[in-house]
Amino acid sequence: MRSIILLLIFICFFHANYATAACDADLTPSTDHLSVYTDGNIYDNKTGLIWKKCLEGLSGSACEGTASTFTWSEALAVVENDTTWRLPNIKELQSIVEEGCAFPAINTIFPGTHTTGVWSNSPISNEQSFYIDFSKYGNIRSGSGTDSYHVRLVRDAPTE
Repeated sequence: MRSIILLLIFICFFHANYATAACDADLTPSTDHLSVYTDGNIYDNKTGLIWKKCLEGLSGSACEGTASTFTWSEALAVVENDTTWRLPNIKELQSIVEEGCAFPAINTIFPGTHTTGVWSNSPISNEQSFYIDFSKYGNIRSGSGTDSYHVRLVRDAPTE
């Protein structure tokens, strides 16, 4: 009986503290180099990249709707004929992980990101690629070609 009570206390604590997005208010954001760009997307002044504010399938200033999921080959096809946007490599995607946040581990400047994973264009093999799991702590994971994850597009900022 005692084990059941302890388990219930743990579940209640976990749900209350981790089931919703939580950012450590005492930490300086590790992604404080992000700001809203003139077109409403997100500018990264550290890397010079512009990120689409919303995951593919979401729209509006609050990134509303249902985020689309894609296999890795479908994710690559999203930008196949696009000369503006592309899939980020794993290092670029990792640069927007917010180390002070969890559930999701991304700066709140990106609304609507409550995902299990976002694909990169960094292949491991013909059958696998890396993705970032933003749903918890922003860990790099490997996904098979049949797995479905979300897509956040990026582009290089124009040079002036």
